[in-house]
Amino acid sequence: MNPGQRSWFIAGLITILFIFLFCFFLWPGQMTGKSYSGRFLPLSVEENKISTSLRHHIFMLAEDIGERNIWLPQKLTAAAEFIEKTWQAQNFV
Repeated sequence: MNPGQRSWFIAGLITILFIFLFCFFLWPGQMTGKSYSGRFLPLSVEENKISTSLRHHIFMLAEDIGERNIWLPQKLTAAAEFIEKTWQAQNFV
């Protein structure tokens, strides 16, 4: 590739990069629909029950069991056992 072709090639790559960045990051897009404004309705009894249960599950996995990965297999096992026990209590398994 001679120097003239090389500069055109680099200019083309920069142009393509600019178009990509503009289309995916800088384009002023809008979400469809209308945002909710106003006060939220109070939760129903069932929604409160779901919220409390979800909060319990999140705290159990995030704080009590904590970090889990391939270097902490005992934590992965504890998380799997917690999820399995929870699903059995909810008749999912």
